[in-house]
Parts: sequence; structure tokens; C-alpha cells
Amino acid sequence: MTSLALRPQVVKFNNQDVPVFFHENKPYVAMRPICENIGLDWAAQAQKIKRHYVLNSTMVMITTVAQDGKNREMAALPIGYLNGWLMSVDVNRVKPEIKDTLIKYQLECYDVLYNHFMPKVAEAHPNTITAEQQQAVKDAVLRKAQRDKRTYQSVYHEFYNVFDVPRYQELPLSRFDEALKWLGDGYYQHKNKQPNMSKNVYDLLKVLADAILTQNFNTSKIYRAVYELNKKEGEVLAEYAFKTNLALLRLSRTADLRSPYGRLFISEDLKTGSFTAGDQVKGSYWFHPLCDAGKLMGALYVSDRLQKELAK
Repeated sequence: MTSLALRPQVVKFNNQDVPVFFHENKPYVAMRPICENIGLDWAAQAQKIKRHYVLNSTMVMITTVAQDGKNREMAALPIGYLNGWLMSVDVNRVKPEIKDTLIKYQLECYDVLYNHFMPKVAEAHPNTITAEQQQAVKDAVLRKAQRDKRTYQSVYHEFYNVFDVPRYQELPLSRFDEALKWLGDGYYQHKNKQPNMSKNVYDLLKVLADAILTQNFNTSKIYRAVYELNKKEGEVLAEYAFKTNLALLRLSRTADLRSPYGRLFISEDLKTGSFTAGDQVKGSYWFHPLCDAGKLMGALYVSDRLQKELAK
């Protein structure tokens, strides 16, 4: 472990303020506040981290000034290791009000790791809902069809479009609760925020988004081919596509740009773009022609999302 004297910055975690420290340009999160926010015994978690070969080898001790003016030492982990620790937390030992959020987060972590380390297997055999959960979806579809006076085939068709699956059996496990909620809410009617703008401006932004999606998807393979012939030129073209897609990503979040099925114009995993008509473009190298989407997610989290939190 390393002892450092650093000043903390604050980010939001589960609606709580958590100290973050930068050491050698890498963000570290103070673990005790996180444990206390979730409702875990810090002393027990500290011992657990110390017994873990990987976590213990990355942990540092931060010396900071507490509110009483005295120096305090706080154990901190690199923010990139926070997911691994959270996945090991027993959900039966957290505060009831945080339990559902933690379970959902852990499920998403499993999907991220699975897709990263075994992409081909994950693509063929994703973490999907269980047989019992499949029955729950079928029952919910039947109730929705009866409630809305529709055929169950039409409900399934809409369900497949909203959740981007060919069959309900292939629904990702992490989206099960979301699916049941959607099936219980009647017809899907997404309400765009359209913040501080007229409908004409909003519609023009959608036209712009469609144009960016079309051009960058159609040219992504060309940019990769150029890279094979001339790396420098290929990198310049790929960076152009990446920057315009990144601008669209930020715009789609700010203006809540969505397709008719409620999909954001660029998915959270950066692998899918959705047009205003509902059609989609897909591919791990679509967002950046020379960089896999999984690696980009981590890079963007540190360089973009985290920095925005720290700037608040």
C-alpha cells in the first residue's frame, strides 16, 4: 500500500457524495464512504479487501484532512476496480432501499465482463432470463394483450422492437425488471424532454443525427481499409468518425434524442445506433473504426463522464 497526502474531489454515487482522489492521473475512490452509504460494515469490508490478492495490491492509503481539522487515513481503490468489488457484495447485507439498485448494477457488471472476456461466446450465448422468468414474461404479455385489447402477437412484436431481441427467451437478464415494468405500463409512449428548444429545432437535430449515423456507419469499413494501406491517414479518418459520433452521443443524451421505440440514438455499449425511423446500425467498430466498443466505454467513462462529475 502507498500513503499519499491528497485533496479529494467529490462525485455522486447512489445519490451520495463520495471522495475521489487523483494519484498519477488515475482516479481512486475512498472505500469507507461507499460502504457506509450502502450500509456495509467497513471494518469487515476492509479485511475482505486486504485478503483479496488483486484488490489489496491496488489499494492505496490516502491522508486527508477531516472536518474536525485532523488528518485521517482512508483506503482507496482505483475507480476501475470498483465494479469488481461491488460484484462481491452480498445483497442481503445492504440497506433495503439500495438492494434493488445494487442487484441491477451487479447484473450489468456480469454482462460487461462476459462480453469483454468472451465476446464470441457472449454473442452466441448471452446471459438471458431463466425459464421461470420467461414464464413471467409470457404471462405479462397475455395480460397486456387483454388489457389493451390487442393480439398477443402484436405485443410480442412491439416487445422485440423495444428490447432489441428476436425472441423473448433471449432477453438479457439485466433487463428483466425493466421488461416487466414495460409490459405493465400499457402502450410504450416515450416522452422526449426536448429541453429549451422548439419542435422544429428538435426535428432538425434528428435529421442531423440520422445523417451522422448514415455517413459514419457506411464509411467505417472504408476507414479501416485505409488504415491497412496507410496508418496515419487511416487514423485521421477514424478520429473524424469518432469525434462526430462522440458529439452525437453527447447531443443525444442532452436533447434525449430517441427512435420511435424509445431507444437512444447511440446505445450505452456504443455498439448500436438507432435512426428516427427505428432502423439500426450495429457493430463493435462502428463508433470508432479502429477501436473496439468495449475498450471505448472504459476510456470514455474516465475521460468524459467522470470529469463531468468532478466539474459539478
